[in-house]
Amino acid sequence: MDFGELVSKSIILRFGIVLGYNGGALKRLIKLYRRGLGSILGNPKNIYPYISIHDLVRAVLFLILKVDNVGVYNFVEPVKITTKEFSNALAEALHNRVFFNLPGWLVTFFLGKRATVLFTGQHVFPAKLLNLGFEFHDDNILEFLRKEVKKK
Repeated sequence: MDFGELVSKSIILRFGIVLGYNGGALKRLIKLYRRGLGSILGNPKNIYPYISIHDLVRAVLFLILKVDNVGVYNFVEPVKITTKEFSNALAEALHNRVFFNLPGWLVTFFLGKRATVLFTGQHVFPAKLLNLGFEFHDDNILEFLRKEVKKK
């Protein structure tokens, strides 16, 4: 493959909520839940399209190696979970409980535009990645969160 061929390819990556212990939303949420302030953010029925940082990095490397596959790729775990299911799984991973539901306007007040992804409730599926043979490792939210909260 020559460099000119590589440059002419276009791959668009669409990310869900990226989760990992060392940063982002999960790090902040773990602190809140450990203090007994665990809550459901916004509408409990909204879809929570997440991807672990580990699967995201693996998927990017996977696509780099399959550079002939152009197009739009959804970087989310191939599961459909709700905000309520995510919140309950995080509470369980921390041996805690979810105590209340924070209304969307309050979350938006603190997170601004970043809160939008929590309230859109989009169900996105990584069909193209799966069709290429990519295997996700962190598609069980409870197992993933248990593994992440053990890190310090």
